[in-house]
Amino acid sequence: MSSSFPSAALIEGSGTPILLLHGGPGLSAQSLAPVARLLRNDFQVVAYDQLGSQAADLSVARLLQQIEDLRRRLGTETLVLLGHSWGAVLACLYAAAYKARAAALVLVHPMEVSSNHLAVTQREWERRRPWRDRLRTWAIQREISRGRCDAARRNALEAEQLLLDFRLTCADGPKGSALHDLSFMGYDWQAAERLWKDLERRWPGADEGSYDLCPVFRSIEAPVQVIVGARDVIDPQSSRQIAELTEGEYLCLQRSGHWSFLEQPREFKTSVCSFLQHEHTGSRHSVPLQETKPLKASAAGVR
Repeated sequence: MSSSFPSAALIEGSGTPILLLHGGPGLSAQSLAPVARLLRNDFQVVAYDQLGSQAADLSVARLLQQIEDLRRRLGTETLVLLGHSWGAVLACLYAAAYKARAAALVLVHPMEVSSNHLAVTQREWERRRPWRDRLRTWAIQREISRGRCDAARRNALEAEQLLLDFRLTCADGPKGSALHDLSFMGYDWQAAERLWKDLERRWPGADEGSYDLCPVFRSIEAPVQVIVGARDVIDPQSSRQIAELTEGEYLCLQRSGHWSFLEQPREFKTSVCSFLQHEHTGSRHSVPLQETKPLKASAAGVR
């Protein structure tokens, strides 16, 4: 992508525009295609690929400008943003930088608010990893490090490694049956590394090489919904802190891991639509650190 304006990977439905921000960094809009299918009858769903390593000046600021350029092309004064994992952080960074342009934020399994929480997540991740996956991971890393595989083989190995990792974030990890229809080919590792370093540089934590996004979340003025999975690998205290800092609505889906739109799609859709339909522009939609109660008709699996 030579321009800061992305070619839309997907525009479906009609009504209020809702912009989907994929995770990673390094994944693509296709990872949120299931979300688009769930919401396209209620909103105009817009998904796009975030700038990657082909952009010479790739940075968080460039990604925020990319969102703003897209808003202008859509011809809308404000945006509803739904971000998954890293995309949830990107949504908040945009809302902090363009306060008047963010109408509401839906943060789906948001990335850790700081390096301290990330360390907790990483320990849990390794605790869940079975020995057969450890052995396969070592074999993949050994083959890649030898530098003898061509680009196609390297991509296939990296996609396999991602799937091994992401399966552990599912409610039924390490089986990860919810991810069977998702492909992780073409993951942009270089973009992920560059953006991660930029994050640590722009929002440094107390220790070298760490980050702390608490000031960003604390500055959010738009209404916020935080959706988490009870069986996610993400440190649950991080998600609760994000809900607290943003004075946001907090919803925990009991039978979900990191992919609630695949694991509990009906409950996911109901919660998002309920939040956005009852959100009033200009007011804070605040249910701090409480499980919301709008889903009585589908209460099974929802806390």
